Amino acid sequence: MNAFETCALSVRRGSRDVIREVSIKLRVGEVVGVLGPNGAGKSSLLGAMAGELSARSGEVLIDGRSLAGLDALAQARIRAVLPQQAALTFDLALTDVIRMGAYPFAQATPAQVDDWVRQSVLDADLAHLEAARYGELSGGEAQRIQFARVLVQARAAAAATGHAYILLDEPTSSLDPRHQLFVMQRMHQLARSENFGVLIVMHDINLAAQWCSRIVLLNEGKVASDAPPTIALTPKTLEQVFGMPMRVLPHPLESQRILVLADVNGSSSSSAG
Repeated sequence: MNAFETCALSVRRGSRDVIREVSIKLRVGEVVGVLGPNGAGKSSLLGAMAGELSARSGEVLIDGRSLAGLDALAQARIRAVLPQQAALTFDLALTDVIRMGAYPFAQATPAQVDDWVRQSVLDADLAHLEAARYGELSGGEAQRIQFARVLVQARAAAAATGHAYILLDEPTSSLDPRHQLFVMQRMHQLARSENFGVLIVMHDINLAAQWCSRIVLLNEGKVASDAPPTIALTPKTLEQVFGMPMRVLPHPLESQRILVLADVNGSSSSSAG
């Protein structure tokens, strides 16, 4: 089965092990949310999976191949990465930025690229900004442009190999509530419809619980839980990871979902089991 995985991965930054023997697996068709407190190792895990940080021990495998054995172009042709802050110093047209996602795919025809760009513009809710230039946009709009660029890259990879992986580092951090839901809903849909495996580093527990297939909770560089939201997000585990009591309640509108609330009274009891 196709998978993007870490195997007993440890990563050191400076004098500290920020990732310690982490083993997780991202499969095609699922959205995995990575959550944890500041300093838990979330962005370091994504950086190692993106090939930007070297493993101290263990390894990263992509479809059974060692990521360390693939050059930058080979990596770009199977996985797309959206960093937390994707800086761009050139004032380009919106569609020119989005088309950059197809750069690793020299064999793609202009018609194919145009189609990927058109789909990705819609998936990032950017149709009303197509005439804009990158330097004119707000932080949230620029973040959605980079999201669309990543979608073009993933679509090109899926066209070449049948599937692709997407790594997103806090893609909703600069977005208003409507676009946070919009982006997460699109990733949930596209993972299944276009054979993407999606890993998202995020802070919003309830947004993750709503749209992620699985939740990986990291704490001090280790995996505290790796399971579907209703299993991973228990009051006991949440308090251990985040250092504060939380309540886990049945969602008032959707029976298959949960709602996580900070327990201001200091009790971590739960009516969700």
